[in-house]
Amino acid sequence: MRIIPYPVVAILALAVVAGFWWARTRHMDFMVSRGGVAKPLPSFIAPVGDESDPSSLPDPTSRPATSEGGDEVGPKEPEPDPLRLGDLESAPGLGEYSELASLGAAHLILAAEELENRGNFPRAHLAWERVIDTCDPTPEERSKVGDALQRIRPTLPRWNIDPSGEYPLLLQLGTTRTTDTALSLVTTDVADFLHKESSDLVAIVPHITTSRVRGTPQQSPIALYFSGTGEDEKNQSELTSINPPTNEPETLRLEMLAALYTLVQQRVAGLDTLTPPAPAAHPERPEIDFERNLTRLHWQYFARSLTQTPGPPASPEKVERSDLEEDADGETPD
Repeated sequence: MRIIPYPVVAILALAVVAGFWWARTRHMDFMVSRGGVAKPLPSFIAPVGDESDPSSLPDPTSRPATSEGGDEVGPKEPEPDPLRLGDLESAPGLGEYSELASLGAAHLILAAEELENRGNFPRAHLAWERVIDTCDPTPEERSKVGDALQRIRPTLPRWNIDPSGEYPLLLQLGTTRTTDTALSLVTTDVADFLHKESSDLVAIVPHITTSRVRGTPQQSPIALYFSGTGEDEKNQSELTSINPPTNEPETLRLEMLAALYTLVQQRVAGLDTLTPPAPAAHPERPEIDFERNLTRLHWQYFARSLTQTPGPPASPEKVERSDLEEDADGETPD
């Protein structure tokens, strides 16, 4: 048996394959489709411009923008802010959104509602306040703001967290009544309430002056006014008075709060800088007037009108009883 060498076998196999391929494809044009139309080039080698027009060719130094990590991304268009809410990540000031007052109360109400919907309650609180201290709202708008302030304010921390930034004021009382424990306690309680309602912006120290005049009825009027402290004590609010029939604590408290709200309201109205608070409308519950009508900006302007610079607070807890019951001659009543 004769063995055929491997090189000869390989050559014969290649010759058979090559001959078969040539016989079957020699009349075919691989560059033209069967319909006689040249097939388009694949997209990855398709021309991108006319080489005769250099302006149509891509810039070889530019890189396409992509959202893939690590690659450069083109500038992103800022989102529209039709309500002009500002930078919500920054810490707002007490007068935030005052610049929107020119757009009207309705615009500020929409801004406040949007901020509430976004869960930004500190800024929403400020926007609601701007409706009543920088705009001229309708009674319906005032009512809506009052509801919002009563809803939001209890959920927020006090605005001022630095006691050295409080405005110290004196709550001055003058009477010929025998100063008993009830009047002292009620006055201190009212001062604490005002401190809280101002969001710790104003520290109020009560000071009761009694002058005993022979023949004066026991249930005589009580004069009330605010003043600065120290050198600023000459800066005083208007004077008002109350005449509760008894020294019963709740009666004293209600009449005192109602009178003091009117003093603050009239003082702010006289400054001609902010929209003044609405007049008192709840004589049976004067706390509601403070909660619905007085903003923190009102309190700040009120305190600044009586004292020029904030100083260390005079804490009501540190006031000695002798300061609460000093009579007109500087003596403590028996």
